[in-house]
Amino acid sequence: MTENFFSPCPRGLEAILANELATLGAQEVRATDGGVHFSGPFLLSYHVNLHSRIASRVLWRVAMADYRSEQDIYGTVYALPWADWFDTTRTIRVNMAAIKCPLKSLDFATLKIKDAVCDKFRVLTGERPSVDTHTPDIRIHAFLEQSRMTLYVDTSGDALFKRGVRQYTNVAPLRENLAAGILHLAGWQPGTPLLDPMCGSGTFLIEAALMSLNIAPGINRGFAFEKIITAIREGRRPDGTIIGPPMPIGLYRGMSDNDVGAIVAYLRAAKPVRNKVPKSEYKVPLPPSYGPPVGKVAEVPRTDKVAYGRYLAGPAGHCIGCHSPPGPQGAPDIDNKLGAGGFSFFGPWGTSVSTNITPSNLSKYSVAELKKVITTGVRPDGSRLKPPMAIPYYAKIPPADLDALVAYLRSLPPK
Repeated sequence: MTENFFSPCPRGLEAILANELATLGAQEVRATDGGVHFSGPFLLSYHVNLHSRIASRVLWRVAMADYRSEQDIYGTVYALPWADWFDTTRTIRVNMAAIKCPLKSLDFATLKIKDAVCDKFRVLTGERPSVDTHTPDIRIHAFLEQSRMTLYVDTSGDALFKRGVRQYTNVAPLRENLAAGILHLAGWQPGTPLLDPMCGSGTFLIEAALMSLNIAPGINRGFAFEKIITAIREGRRPDGTIIGPPMPIGLYRGMSDNDVGAIVAYLRAAKPVRNKVPKSEYKVPLPPSYGPPVGKVAEVPRTDKVAYGRYLAGPAGHCIGCHSPPGPQGAPDIDNKLGAGGFSFFGPWGTSVSTNITPSNLSKYSVAELKKVITTGVRPDGSRLKPPMAIPYYAKIPPADLDALVAYLRSLPPK
């Protein structure tokens, strides 16, 4: 699904930013005063946040509509599916900018946007998000022209010139994205000596070093969109509470940056569905955390079939979680009984228990038979696998991935 974005930048650097965005895969790139419009899948916003040296922010356009009064603005904002994008535990802030706006008070228009968001949540949930003007979780940006309003949700969080590498700054420091843009305008290229006799806090030199070493400018900082990634890979919700079993957080911690980003992009693009879900109840205390914060997770090389198959069966598909018996805390015991089977699933079909997927059980199948079982759900004797095996999805596994998965299953220690 194609989304529309706008990235502001320092004045004079719009053309450089446009070229950079095109290089990063942006489509319909259009420079304007103070920034660049572009489009692409939601995943593109993650790449731009991480890799852009020139952009100040990445704003996701969620609405564009004509208006004549503050009530028109309220109606447009209220109609948006805010509850599909965040919940009431997240704090918000509304930023307003305008050109030739006929309204008497921009502050009042800002207030109406905030009221519309909060009123929508109150109607749906009985609660409303709080406002935090200093360190909000969600920044909402509105831009008013003479008769048109454009509304954005900020995917960046703090401005992108905050690289996360400085511990101290000088008086009136030069912003990092401006420094990077000036280096581009000056024609400097990595590998060329750079002398800055009036370096101050060293902004030009730091940016040149990042360019020379091909280090992504956002690698040392966090972003607004990362909270859902934290929930997936670390089992921690935005309000700090822990997600309990059967979520295989121990496996998801090893999911690569690209794959977890693709999952988030898909979740953002999925059609909203209303479903009142009862609160989870646990018979055992949940851990305070599942480990230290997850840093950068690289792709697993596909040239190593067993290693790549281990990744497919673990963080990517969590087959080994479903096919390992529960440990003392209820989560799959992948440390001691990896793949040994015995995890119970309850549903409308009744109760099913996962089978042993180590060679102790699977050695009776040939490679061709095992591939058929995985992709069709039919055993050599004609019997069928029971739910919750997601056979329609497994049927679409590419041949190379299926080869890697089978190679890994064959390598497991018998249990």
